[in-house]
Amino acid sequence: MVDGTYERVVDENGRTTLEYRPRAPEEMEYFERLVRNAVGYNEERGDQVEVVSMAFALSALEDPEVDPMEQWRELAEWLAMPMVYLLIALAVILFVVRPFLRLLAAKDLEAKRAAQMAAAGAVAGAGEQEEEDLTLGPKGLTDQERIYRLAQSDPDRAADLVRRWLREEI
Repeated sequence: MVDGTYERVVDENGRTTLEYRPRAPEEMEYFERLVRNAVGYNEERGDQVEVVSMAFALSALEDPEVDPMEQWRELAEWLAMPMVYLLIALAVILFVVRPFLRLLAAKDLEAKRAAQMAAAGAVAGAGEQEEEDLTLGPKGLTDQERIYRLAQSDPDRAADLVRRWLREEI
């Protein structure tokens, strides 16, 4: 059995149905030859092959009406994943990349300040020995925190300061 073809037909009420159309005789001959070759047809043995075009019980089916909201739902589904990816990318930029860039900028600024202070210290040290200024950090830090920051930013200068303190105590 071979299913026929179906055509959309609109009746006088405006409903669309599928109408069965049997296959053409040329197509049926092609299918019969195809089946004979597939099963190893032999006329001498008394083999028989019959190919028939029949409806597979869909001729009375009506096409469902398209819901107008279905089109919007499909569009929303199509746009949903790119929007999610965009939001994730924005979150990464705002919460990872931006703070990292700020941290790098702050370290660069500290390095420039340390270089300027070292250059100013070298110029001042060439003329006369001045007392070290420990006001490197923001106001409100304890002396211990200021010394710790000095040791992190310029270890040579911190070592020199400790040596001077040790000489003063003797």
